[in-house]
Amino acid sequence: MKVKFHGTRGSIPTPSTLECLTVKYGGNTTCVSIRPENSNELYILDAGSGIRLLGNELIKSGEGLGKLVARMFVTHDHWDHVQGFPFFTPAFIPGNVINVYACDSRLQDTKRTFAEQQKHTDNRPTDVLRKTGGTRAIGHKAPEINHPKRVMRDVMDTKKRYFPVDLESMASTINFHEIRKNEEIQGPLKVSYKFLNTHPQGYTYWKFREETGKVMVFASDYESDGFLKTGILGDLGELDQIFVKFVQGADLLVLDGQYSPEQYQKCKNWGHNDIRQACHLAKSANVKKLAIMHYDPNSDDDCLDKMHQFATEYAESIDGTFEVIFAKEGMELIL
Repeated sequence: MKVKFHGTRGSIPTPSTLECLTVKYGGNTTCVSIRPENSNELYILDAGSGIRLLGNELIKSGEGLGKLVARMFVTHDHWDHVQGFPFFTPAFIPGNVINVYACDSRLQDTKRTFAEQQKHTDNRPTDVLRKTGGTRAIGHKAPEINHPKRVMRDVMDTKKRYFPVDLESMASTINFHEIRKNEEIQGPLKVSYKFLNTHPQGYTYWKFREETGKVMVFASDYESDGFLKTGILGDLGELDQIFVKFVQGADLLVLDGQYSPEQYQKCKNWGHNDIRQACHLAKSANVKKLAIMHYDPNSDDDCLDKMHQFATEYAESIDGTFEVIFAKEGMELIL
């Protein structure tokens, strides 16, 4: 499988400026794609502002001009993970098919505007797909309430004036699927998930397994509950242990490493890792490659260069055998 990073930044898009250069690692928010071997299907992880770049690539190649078959996996509906979808050009083109997946656990409502996300969070659990029968698709014109559907619709609600085109006006075929606990999605990649409260309002960690046996796990937003509680590096809490078991032996773990040790001291309980604890999690899970992403908006290229060197040296100091990679926009990894 080929993994490509289209958006590696966390929290908010961070264009490069003279004072804060972000050209090397990128300033777009979370979006990663996977191309399985010997398959024309495209797997998309999250729809931050980086998905616009992916859309441009698909249009340029011709695949996005009515030939696209894509599966999009939503980790959670925080703004930086959904904000790019209205700018995903293939979604406006007839013939393209986009299947959006989310787990059946406690997905939260999106924070619909800057003002609303400051006022409240809607804590209603997903109300649909409690029927038997496993995976069920809901067309995007269906009346049922579905959180990923609601996220995209609300972002593009013309009455709320967030965006001038509503979801129903997009000409592609958009279907929504919720995946039941312990269910595995079949296809070119076998997909499973684990929903954990290691990030505010919870997060769905997705695992992708190819027929060749190669495994990639996507965990862009994660804060170790063990380190948070004890302050001892390497300590694994109850949720950490579940996560490590889920990830065990992966060829590639894409993991949150947003903070340097100094930054983390000011941002505890914000839902993101100290880079050192990210290394401990990778070591405990016996992964082969650790790709760090979800960079802090205030971390420029120079800062991330230094963090990469620090993380590499720290991994060696704890006898980690994994390769430490700092993801960059446009970077491709072949597993």
